[in-house]
Amino acid sequence: MALRIPTIVEPDYVPSLWILPGIVLGTTGAALLMTRITQGPAGVRRLLKRYAIWRVGPRWFLFAVAGLPVLKVLVGALLPGGDAALRAFLPGSLALYPAAYLSHLIFGPLWEEAAWRGFALPRLQHRHGPLLGTLALGVLWAFWHLPVYLPSGIRQGGLSAGLAGFGQFVLVAVAMTFIFTWLFNHTKGSLLLMILLHASIDGTATYIHTLAAEGVLPASAAAAIEQGLVIGVIVLALLLIATTRGRLGYRRYRAEAESEDLNPAEGG
Repeated sequence: MALRIPTIVEPDYVPSLWILPGIVLGTTGAALLMTRITQGPAGVRRLLKRYAIWRVGPRWFLFAVAGLPVLKVLVGALLPGGDAALRAFLPGSLALYPAAYLSHLIFGPLWEEAAWRGFALPRLQHRHGPLLGTLALGVLWAFWHLPVYLPSGIRQGGLSAGLAGFGQFVLVAVAMTFIFTWLFNHTKGSLLLMILLHASIDGTATYIHTLAAEGVLPASAAAAIEQGLVIGVIVLALLLIATTRGRLGYRRYRAEAESEDLNPAEGG
């Protein structure tokens, strides 16, 4: 980070505890504070209850946990250098996945989603519609990570490479945001599902890094899998926008949850 605070612990490639206070206060803390100001204690209680929304259908859980990781590996296997990518699906490899997944759960996934999908997304969709609202949120979400990714990218590859790498990150983050919105709108605004999806993205990055470090995946296959995420999420986001005509399931969310999520303060 800009203050030289470590964000990733090597060689395990897991988040550093040093960044946890900033995540908690900067996202969940801000979301709870703004909800308290705009909706009162009742609004805070409703926001917290959204962490426990789980009756949404097993297919949505399956997508949240495995959809993007599987897409990432499959697309990577089709790219140059990705011949060995499917080794990530071997039983011996998959035994390492739960630890990689859980290593990220208490960081971005658990503590960011109250802000992005708990507070911001309902309001942005309501005011600007799902397409423009999601686009705005995607840019905000991407630039929240700027202190983490841009300085390290510049240190590793120089100014041009660092800026190009962060530009790609912004593009991928925006594409991912459309996928999050689509899942959010089909799961009654469940923050639990948002956390599971977020953890699958972060945890898989650590998982692939671990397989490469253990020699299970050659470096070329690991790089192809990471590029597979870039291509996969952009294509999937475009498909979701096209097939839903830009609605991303918003009508369903409006019918099931929006009025409650945006309900004003109900007394003290």
